[in-house]
Amino acid sequence: MEKLVDFKNKGEKLFGVLHYPETLKKIKVPCVVMYHGFTGSRTEAHFLFTKLARKLAKRGIAVLRFDFRGSGDSEGSFSDMTVEEELSDAKAALDFIKTQKNIATDRLGILGLSMGGFVGSYTAGQYPGIKSVVLMSAVARFWSLWRKLLVEGTGRAGGPVMVGGIKLSKNFITAIKKYDGLNLKSIVDYVNPLLVIHGAKDPVVPVEDGELYHAVSASYKKKIVIIENAGHTFESKRSEEKAIKLAASWFRETL
Repeated sequence: MEKLVDFKNKGEKLFGVLHYPETLKKIKVPCVVMYHGFTGSRTEAHFLFTKLARKLAKRGIAVLRFDFRGSGDSEGSFSDMTVEEELSDAKAALDFIKTQKNIATDRLGILGLSMGGFVGSYTAGQYPGIKSVVLMSAVARFWSLWRKLLVEGTGRAGGPVMVGGIKLSKNFITAIKKYDGLNLKSIVDYVNPLLVIHGAKDPVVPVEDGELYHAVSASYKKKIVIIENAGHTFESKRSEEKAIKLAASWFRETL
């Protein structure tokens, strides 16, 4: 069962899809909240999030996938998006899912992809009660990645920053510098199960970032899988199927 849902954060509406297991009756089920990447949406590339959410629902796990403010169908402007704002949305999504019927609020998981992995790693250590985390192609060293991509748009103080034709506010850069490194400190505070999945040929986020998350984590149960020949969003059919199977099996085992 899938239904469109919405919730508000800072006066703006966020839209998402909530997947429930078909067998759901009066029992409470665990739930995974998904955080998409930079310029992504709740479906993610080649419907990766949609496919994974449906697989999890078949395995008895509910899923909330949603658009951050300024992305997808959610309200807000993408040019106002910052790490800080997405962290706020991430918390709001978890707060929202706790209000839903039939959700076992003591069995919540997080899955984050790319920039959503940065958001997820930070949230895991800050939001109480997260039981399991999967990081896919997750950015660990945010500033070292972004300083290679930034191009000044106007050159004026306080002017916009252009990245690949997308305008961002100066606050976006400020927030990167502010939170860079705090994600790694936060994942150290997270002690529950952690699975890191990364493509060996990721051209966007170096595989070393995934290895760093795994190395510094204090999780009592942790695992890293580097998928051979896989890109940033596991584009080939083989790598996509493997990434989905790994994540689904992990949450089934740990939630």
